[in-house]
Formats: sequence, C-alpha cells, structure tokens
Amino acid sequence: MLFINTPGYYKSLSDFYYQLGTLITAGVPVLSALNHIIKNAKNRRIYRLSYCLLEGIKGGETFTETIKHSNIPVPDFDIALIEASEKSGKLEACFKILSDHYQQKAQLINQFIANLAYPVFLLHFAVFIFPFAEFFTTGNLLVYAAKTIGLLLPLYIITFVLIYAIQPYRDEHWRWIVERFIRKIPLFGTGRHSLVLSRFAFALESLLSAGVPIINAIELAAEASGSVILKGNVKLWGERLTNGITTPSEEINHCREFPEMFASQYSTGEVSGKLDDTLKRLHSYYLEEATRKLRSASQWAGHLIFILIALAIGLKIILFYYNYYQQIGIELNQ
Repeated sequence: MLFINTPGYYKSLSDFYYQLGTLITAGVPVLSALNHIIKNAKNRRIYRLSYCLLEGIKGGETFTETIKHSNIPVPDFDIALIEASEKSGKLEACFKILSDHYQQKAQLINQFIANLAYPVFLLHFAVFIFPFAEFFTTGNLLVYAAKTIGLLLPLYIITFVLIYAIQPYRDEHWRWIVERFIRKIPLFGTGRHSLVLSRFAFALESLLSAGVPIINAIELAAEASGSVILKGNVKLWGERLTNGITTPSEEINHCREFPEMFASQYSTGEVSGKLDDTLKRLHSYYLEEATRKLRSASQWAGHLIFILIALAIGLKIILFYYNYYQQIGIELNQ
C-alpha cells in the first residue's frame, strides 16, 4: 500500500509512544495501556497499529514479535530500538526517545513547509501571471493552461516522487542510494548522520545494560541506527571480532562512519570500564548536534529556494522586456 507520512502522522506517532511510555511508567499494564490508546485514537493508522499490538500481545507474543508480524508498516529503526530496549527492560526510555524523535521530525517538516510557503506562492503567482497578458488578448484557454498547469504538473509529480522515495519503508538498496545522496547535502547530511550516531549510542547502551554480548549488541545497534551504510560496515566486523583479531574500539577507530570524537570517547569508555556512561553522553551530544543542524538546514533550504525562484522571475521579466523592445525595434525599422 502506498504510504506518504505527513507531519500530522508523525505527531500522532509521537503522541502514541508518549502515551504508551507514560502509562507503562505509571504502572498501567501494557494491555490496558493499548486499550486506552485505541479508545482515544484519532489517526486510523495509529488505531490499527495499537489494535495489532493488542491482539499480538494477547496471543502471547512480545512487543517486538507483534510489530514484526503485523501488516502495519513500521520503520526498521523503531523495530530495532524497541527490540533492544525490550531485551534491556528499558521500554519506557525507548518510548520516550521515539516520542521525542517523531515530535522533532514533525516540527522540522512543518518548519521546512513554513519556510517554503512564500517561495511556493511566489512561484505559482509567477507561473499564472506571466502568460495572462497573452491569454487576455487571445482568449485561448488551452494555450494558457498548457503554459501554467502544464508547467506545474511535472513539478508536482517530481515532488511527489521525491517524497515517496525518502519514506522509511523502501528496500535496503534504495535506502542506501538515498542515504548516499543525502550525505552530500550541506548541513542536512551531517545533521542526519549525527542523528544516526545518537541512535547507535542509545541502542548499544541499552543492549549492553541488558547483558547482550558485545558483538551481537553492536550489530543490533547498527540496525537500530537507521543507517543502511553503517549497518553494512558493522557487518564486516563480525568475523574479526569473533576471532579476537580486533576489539570494538579498534574497529570504530578505523571505520569512517564514526567521527574522531565518537571513536576517542568510545575507546576511553571501553578502557575505563565506564562505557555505559560514555554512550549516554554520546547519545545526548549527537542528538543535540542533529537537532541544531537539521533546523539550520530547513531554514537555509527555504532561503535557497526563494532565491532561485526570485532569480527565475527576474530572468523572465528581463526576457519579456528584451523581446518587447526587440519587437518595437522591428516595427520601427519597417
């Protein structure tokens, strides 16, 4: 089924995780918490997700098993993080992080849309106003529609395809291509990578606290990071770590996916025996970095698109007057 996630859906998903975490923290059983959410759910997809979880847990499945077996599309990041937290007994903390994550995501998208509102209005105004003089004199509606709707329709289709392409339910190969492309975008690429590192640190800390062996924990944390590239790199470590050829800190130091600060902090935590505290600090630091950079990227994107549209309108005006004066010159020569 075709799903395009809107800011409203992300806000509903944030509320879903917030309510679930708050009710469980207050001592409400999971089944009762899900029943409460179902009764008050306004978003149909959240209702279906809650209902599937309720039925699966009633049938004896774990939270993670229910999500995996449901026909509701849930991002791999959510599944991996919930699985890690369920093993560590930190579901409440996981739900809070997921709630904050989707709240920030909804805010960033809304901010991006707000930054684009005026440039998009300006674009539509220009597209409809420039051919209007010709339409006013000729009255040819088909030509006017071709020069306006005919220009905007391909832009709508391209925008829809791009939005659909970056949804979190695509296959890994496609996500790898998209991730490679996003990394080349200033601010947005580095901001997203900081978010990946923050997720990795949180998931790894949760798994290690649950007593999961370090090799398995690192692989699961890479999956929970939401980065296909990071996950692929970590898979290559398995044999070397298992055979004792290298240590996790050595692999992290040699992996280009981890910046120097992350690698040095991790190495210090591993040597000092305080890896849990180190990972918590890394999670907080990179989460703040990601939020700051993604907000800046959203603002600059709006400014850049406004400048491009303004330049296009300016060029159109110059060409209009250039053609106009050329026409006058031809008539005077005749």
